[in-house]
Amino acid sequence: MRWLILAFLLNCHTGIAGINIPLQQNMEPPSLLTETGLFVGPIADLQPSSELRPYQVNQSLWTDFADKQRWIYLPAGQMVGFDATEFWRFPVGTILVKHFRMEISKQRYQNIETRLLVRKEGADVQNWVGYTYQWTGDLAQLVSPMASPKVALTVDATALGGPRFQEYAIPSRRQCLQCHNASVGFVRSVRTHQLNRLVGLSNQLDEWNKLKIFDVEIEPATTYDAYAAIDDPSSALEKRVRAYFSVNCAHCHNPHPQAMCNFVPLDFRDQHFKPEELVVNGYITPGAKMNSDLYLRMESTQSSYRMPFFGSVLKDEAALTAV
Repeated sequence: MRWLILAFLLNCHTGIAGINIPLQQNMEPPSLLTETGLFVGPIADLQPSSELRPYQVNQSLWTDFADKQRWIYLPAGQMVGFDATEFWRFPVGTILVKHFRMEISKQRYQNIETRLLVRKEGADVQNWVGYTYQWTGDLAQLVSPMASPKVALTVDATALGGPRFQEYAIPSRRQCLQCHNASVGFVRSVRTHQLNRLVGLSNQLDEWNKLKIFDVEIEPATTYDAYAAIDDPSSALEKRVRAYFSVNCAHCHNPHPQAMCNFVPLDFRDQHFKPEELVVNGYITPGAKMNSDLYLRMESTQSSYRMPFFGSVLKDEAALTAV
């Protein structure tokens, strides 16, 4: 009997009986990813719990060739506040999970980090906290609050992006909330423009609507706009670039008081972006990319000058070509 009780307690502690992420502001999640209950079986297999819902986005944030997998956890009986053009509203207990890995040789990947964005308790919609689990082999351990560890990666010629030695920086918790801030509704990837896409034979928005995830009955997905991927030749060039700027730049560059860089007139939010203002204010010289500050900052590898100034150190050639 004693052993049965001990086994039960261990199962509860490791999250096997459910998601084990404290929602109190001052409480840390478990020190190991295996103890969160987000994944089942050997952690290296990344088999998500049945309570996690996978999702895909139209335009991914550029993170130096890293490959990503995404899931969302919503508390039972809770719904998401839908908005056709702006950010969505999420209930207390929502958890966004994003796993980062790098292809280091053809079809061979190295796990780097698994990020959690958690909606904590409290009436304030700003009660979001970001956590990161850093991978070392088959072990994923919680990164301390102030740390921003670096991971050395050696990539060969058969992998995406070609041969290179790369130092990948895992963001600190403070950096998490610099991007996931109030100006973009904290949650950046789970919104109409991003999820409005086919996964398999079904559109994600339509599927989520059938599952009653939203607080309203939404229109068919074809009713709403969708971001275009920067490397999608079937989409109009301006549509691709606008989506890229919105995903990669708008969390800092908008006039909202809680944006990290409210440097007016740079506003890269898709519904506010006006390319002609970048020309008028001298950030773009039409027909002369090497005289255009916007392009030069994207193209630079100097940390004091390049954009974005953290979260990436390598050039995104597809974006540079389109811009």
